[in-house]
Amino acid sequence: RLGINFANDKGKLFRLEATKLFYPLNLLFGLLNFEALGFINRLSLLKFFLRLYFYSDEDLKKLTVHQWLLLEGQNEEIRKTFWDFLEIGALNTGTSKASAKVFSDILKQIFFTGSKSATIILPLQGLSESYCIEAQTFIENNGGVVNLSEQVLELEVGDGRVTKIITSKRTITDFDFVISSIPWFTFDKLQTSEINLLTSAGKPRRFLPDINLDFEHSSILSLHIWLHKNYLAEEFYGLIGSPVQWVFNHHDHITIVISDANDIIEKSKEELFEM
Repeated sequence: RLGINFANDKGKLFRLEATKLFYPLNLLFGLLNFEALGFINRLSLLKFFLRLYFYSDEDLKKLTVHQWLLLEGQNEEIRKTFWDFLEIGALNTGTSKASAKVFSDILKQIFFTGSKSATIILPLQGLSESYCIEAQTFIENNGGVVNLSEQVLELEVGDGRVTKIITSKRTITDFDFVISSIPWFTFDKLQTSEINLLTSAGKPRRFLPDINLDFEHSSILSLHIWLHKNYLAEEFYGLIGSPVQWVFNHHDHITIVISDANDIIEKSKEELFEM
């Protein structure tokens, strides 16, 4: 069940934990027992969750998370202690930029689809072992082919569709659809015939004529710090009122994770360590 250890800037520890009551009371009383917030603010937090379904998707699409929280009377203490940590960790962007609609969908998934949805799972292995190898096996077992170490160099485009893919090893023309999962900011490195996929910033593009693709990227920074002696007792901690969201304890070292890290990504190792 849900269980997270938090530490504030004074080093005081708090625990957010679902109680042993039946769902969803276990989560609601877990929030009510979260002593990092004063009791009145905990009641305000509960009120927010109880009103979550009062907003339509269309209403939330017009709001940022910050605007939504203000409308619901979530004061600065609640925002800094609870919402900033949860929203930035989930969406990797600040509350003033994040969509209230997207954040609402995440909250509903975590808190209103059963106790297991709020459980934090720490994989025993890395991403390749946990996901990539099994995903490749699934694709190949269902008739697909995975080609590695093959760079896409150029897309040939005609009549508003991709007609040819040129890679470092071959030319591909036999396909029905092209689905790209490369980051948007690397598109301009691809050579394309007829159009540039990211030309005329802020204006509608030919591939998506009804959508403004004025994207920005948001960095996630992970720091690994090796320790002479480890005083941490838990596997991971959430930090309150800190630019750092998570600290993961690996016993001989810790990993610090900072989301929405564009403002600090260029800092030196020494500056990051002092921070």
